[in-house]
Amino acid sequence: MYKKLMCIVISALLLMLTGCKGTKQIDKASIAETVTVDENTYTFYLLSGEDAPQGVSVDAVSFEEACNLAKKKYIPNLSLSKLELLIINEKIYKDVLEKDIEYISEQSEFSPLMYVTLSDKNTIELISKDKKVPTLIEEQIIQLKNNNDDVNTNSLSIFNNFSSSLNDEFSVSYINSNKEIKADKIEISVKK
Repeated sequence: MYKKLMCIVISALLLMLTGCKGTKQIDKASIAETVTVDENTYTFYLLSGEDAPQGVSVDAVSFEEACNLAKKKYIPNLSLSKLELLIINEKIYKDVLEKDIEYISEQSEFSPLMYVTLSDKNTIELISKDKKVPTLIEEQIIQLKNNNDDVNTNSLSIFNNFSSSLNDEFSVSYINSNKEIKADKIEISVKK
């Protein structure tokens, strides 16, 4: 009996002393699910138990710069492995879409199946007020994709079109929130 008790005590001590070194606790990670791009501001919306959306805005000229600044100054434990939506204001997509998608396609931490869409300014404002909006947008994008094979909804398909010399124009999803959140397709041109 004494030997069994000593074995249990020693086992418990060993477990407590070894622990896990160099690990990142999930409760300390800041997981971004949605990123909006509006003029020179990238806003990272983080997974949170709060009722209101938790967004951190970073002024930058590209997604690469925004990610680097966010990790250095604002969100040291930023994780982009679960990023689901990149939403770009329709008025600035010509300035950022191609270079941002190219950067994303080169990073192993981003999912190539992340949805990329253009939107009106009102949609971007709605995301900052209501946590349900990104889910509604995703549902609309999936419906649009199911009904239109030519619409490129994710970063991989968009990047493939950017690198292809065959297509000068292609369709992407556009989120309009005038009356309700609705996805439509929009034709965009690629600079060659």
